[in-house]
Amino acid sequence: MRAANRWGSLVGGFLLILCTGSIYTTPVFSGSLEREFGWTARQVWLSFPIGIFVFALTAVPAGRLQDKLGSSFPAFLGAALLSVGFFATSFASNLAWLYLTFGVLIGLGCGLAYIPPIPVVAKWFPDKQGLALGLLVAGFPTSTLINRAAGAMIPNFGWRLALQLLSGLLLVVSLIGAVLLKNPPEHWTQGRAPDESGQEKRTPTFSEGSSFGQMVRSSRFYKMWFSYCLAATGASMLFGGVASFAAAMGGFSPQRLGLMNNLNPLANVSGRIVSGWLSDAWGRVPVLAITISISVIVLALAPTTTHLGWFTLLLMVEFWCYGALLALFPAWTADAFGTKNLGANYGAVFTAWTVAPILGPTLSGRIVRMTGSYATAFYSAAILSLVAVGLVLWAGKPKSRASA
Repeated sequence: MRAANRWGSLVGGFLLILCTGSIYTTPVFSGSLEREFGWTARQVWLSFPIGIFVFALTAVPAGRLQDKLGSSFPAFLGAALLSVGFFATSFASNLAWLYLTFGVLIGLGCGLAYIPPIPVVAKWFPDKQGLALGLLVAGFPTSTLINRAAGAMIPNFGWRLALQLLSGLLLVVSLIGAVLLKNPPEHWTQGRAPDESGQEKRTPTFSEGSSFGQMVRSSRFYKMWFSYCLAATGASMLFGGVASFAAAMGGFSPQRLGLMNNLNPLANVSGRIVSGWLSDAWGRVPVLAITISISVIVLALAPTTTHLGWFTLLLMVEFWCYGALLALFPAWTADAFGTKNLGANYGAVFTAWTVAPILGPTLSGRIVRMTGSYATAFYSAAILSLVAVGLVLWAGKPKSRASA
């Protein structure tokens, strides 16, 4: 029964995180909103950074709720807010309402639904934590299926009814996930009860770990935070400039860009799963340092190519590395600070990622406007990632290890 709860919680967490990826549906509906209300693309797009900002603000409180009350309350609340946010957006007629519903409500729902599954799964799978967390967070890029379903509904039903149907779909899927998500019993240590094995466990029980206050007072937390932020920002600088770079170079038709858009989520998903699995065998810090180092090479090579196949390969590798960050940092946080307060602790570390989707494209665009060169933007991204490698290695030194 406990084994069933273990895998059921992984499936439930996957479904919740799958639904949170719906925050990226902004481009799907933006064209309809622009045409109906005469809003500019930037005015509509602002709902996305507002949502990401609220997502970030909610991460730590959501983690604290999970640590104190268990997974059920924040998971169910997140599922409800996510669904209500999409339903309420369907009644938008002014920008303030759009920002409140798609920005604030959906951002709150995402924070409450995304963070709780991570400590739950980390506690259930101390024996294969990297792989389990990789499988869990693979739900986020898999949400491209939700975005495509929404895009297919708009021509048939209109954007308002499409949002309402999407709201119902998200409610059903996320509630199933919330029901399945359960914390393990107190004595759970190695994926099975202690009385089933006489061997000494190499990982601590989830009653051990640093408090939130202890973590934020440690230098290791800040090294981890900035390494996460810089690595994710560097990757986002490339992703945010792909379409413009391709148009400037020529030879990249919309059909070819569509091919890349189909392949990139697969690379993102595989990066999360494979890197997590490798980190269980090789350690978080070595795999993370190698992954970000590969990203440095990709970012340095990207502006030198005009060949579609080569550019597509580089982009897929970068998405693989980017996906790996989302699997490795929660596992590394659990290793560094324990799992007792992992909800709040990883919530704080995770805010580093929430900076990247806004900062990366903004920084890349500004560099291109100032210098007239995409190469300069991509080389700058490579430098940020190189600094991130140094911070990972610095934080991974034994003398920086936080006390449990």
